[in-house]
Amino acid sequence: MEFVSKWHPNRMGMVDFWYYTNEEFHFDHGHMLLRGSNGSGKSVTMQSFIPLLLDGN
Repeated sequence: MEFVSKWHPNRMGMVDFWYYTNEEFHFDHGHMLLRGSNGSGKSVTMQSFIPLLLDGN
């Protein structure tokens, strides 16, 4: 079986978005864990990543 290399994100940054003035998120082999209390912005952060990952915009 031939090994096929896949694209994995390394990092993503946000500037002046939601609670983040200037934040950089690092991925470990394409994975990231967001942890925090209710209302801390985890869902909003992930929802903002989806268009960038799927569309590149």
